Amino acid sequence: MFQHSYDVIIIGESLASRVAAVRLAKQGYRILTFRNEHSALPNWLFSSLQLESLLETLDGRSCYTSADPFQVFTPRVRIEFNGRMPLKEELRRELPASHGQVRQVLENLTTGGERLEELLRKNARALLTPVGRGILNLRRTIHRIGLGPLNRPLKPYLEEHVPDQDGLTALGTLFSGMSLTAASELTIAEAALLWHCSTRPSGISPSGLDDLLQHRYDQFHGNTEKLDAVKNIICEKNGISGIALKRGGGCAASCYLFSDERALGMLSDPNRRSEKHGILQRVAAPLNDQLSPLLAKRVIVSGDPPMRLALGRRNGEIACSIELNSNPPHAGDPDDRLRRRLTDVFPFAEYVLEETTATDPPRVNSRSSRLLGLTQTPRLSRNSWLCSGAMLLPSLGSCGETLVGEALAQEVAKRVKS
Repeated sequence: MFQHSYDVIIIGESLASRVAAVRLAKQGYRILTFRNEHSALPNWLFSSLQLESLLETLDGRSCYTSADPFQVFTPRVRIEFNGRMPLKEELRRELPASHGQVRQVLENLTTGGERLEELLRKNARALLTPVGRGILNLRRTIHRIGLGPLNRPLKPYLEEHVPDQDGLTALGTLFSGMSLTAASELTIAEAALLWHCSTRPSGISPSGLDDLLQHRYDQFHGNTEKLDAVKNIICEKNGISGIALKRGGGCAASCYLFSDERALGMLSDPNRRSEKHGILQRVAAPLNDQLSPLLAKRVIVSGDPPMRLALGRRNGEIACSIELNSNPPHAGDPDDRLRRRLTDVFPFAEYVLEETTATDPPRVNSRSSRLLGLTQTPRLSRNSWLCSGAMLLPSLGSCGETLVGEALAQEVAKRVKS
């Protein structure tokens, strides 16, 4: 029945699966990816040691850009990061009562994030098992990252070191906006990684990275089909035996990676799907000639919950991508609430709010007490894994995607060889 055999078949698409695919294809493994028609890299794409290591391997230096500025808006404070003014001066101007304490917290997180990321760069695969994460905890202690217990909740740490309310609100908005997770649910380790990645000297061009990953995947003889070509996934007691195609016939592999919610929905066992909460996404357009010249391309706005905005061009017009955590749902029209909150950012703009065509994978509610603990096990069966940072490390954004992709590339390579 199966005319074609591969080492790895990837169903769906995420940044994590694309990282894993190009890593494995470069090593000579036979890879087939069933891609979604509408897929895109995250709007908030930050660099990381993992991603920069991948770019060096793929000769992708052209993907580097200057680090994009981003701003944090609260009712009393507006701070620009990676901007023209030194952060020290930004904090002194906007937080006169607590600029020293806030700067010290951010410096501590920079140091801790750098050391933690270096540790994870060398041990990405250890993230996939409780034993491995325990080893990472031990090594973290030996390396003396300097932030105390990294599994400690972030919010008490901030309250301990920043007594001023304006400073606390600004930091809480910063980290909850970058992660789309409430600050009370974040750990120090997650905040350290987010901060270190968001303030690296170089940024990454999303379009450049998109083109590079696709070009190298094709160059390394990776195979691609549309996800709509899949008729069904054939599951047996101990794992997946193959994939039937709508045009007839099918294909099989030693390992399977599922990269998004639509791919997971193709599994015969409905219990595979995780409990989730949503990320509300909208696009505000057109915004041509209606924006302040002082507005950065990326903005985090305080509120319940904080929301993040990314400005860019769509069909020749300036548009704003809007994302916020929609759980728990609030009463009333969500678009009316969005318009009220956007007034502080676009005070005189006229625009239309549209639903986005792309959908993110679900975010899961459960948290782990271990260092950067995965929100659920990545292993789905004997020969299949979940390959989505948005589902496994949801608070880490693009950094989590890269970590998951690297970890699963190492895991799958070991299993295929054996």
